[in-house]
Amino acid sequence: MLIRIGTGELIEIPEELGALVLIDPFSSSSDQPEFSAEEVNALVHSILGTYFDPELSHQENINKVKEIYAQFEPPSAEALSIARKSIEAYVKEIEPAQVGMVDGELVDLMFIDNTKQRLG
Repeated sequence: MLIRIGTGELIEIPEELGALVLIDPFSSSSDQPEFSAEEVNALVHSILGTYFDPELSHQENINKVKEIYAQFEPPSAEALSIARKSIEAYVKEIEPAQVGMVDGELVDLMFIDNTKQRLG
């Protein structure tokens, strides 16, 4: 899957890493939501942006994030399946020009504690 890094460059990261980023390691599988392509765009870029170090190579950053997520208990097959579906939607629907470009209103809605309002 493509992501946009701080320089504006598009790089490829493993879809499995994107799926891990979407899974909350502290929630149960029944709490794992399926995200829209736009939500994946916002979440993956927001979360990876906190981990990626501009002084490291792309591969070093990917390895660093993998190491961080390896410290958590592995996600359930169900949670991973749900996250993979969300990543698949992102890969199919988000055009390269949209990668990493996030609507501020969407981000605000994502953090409202009301699923019905968030999903419309």
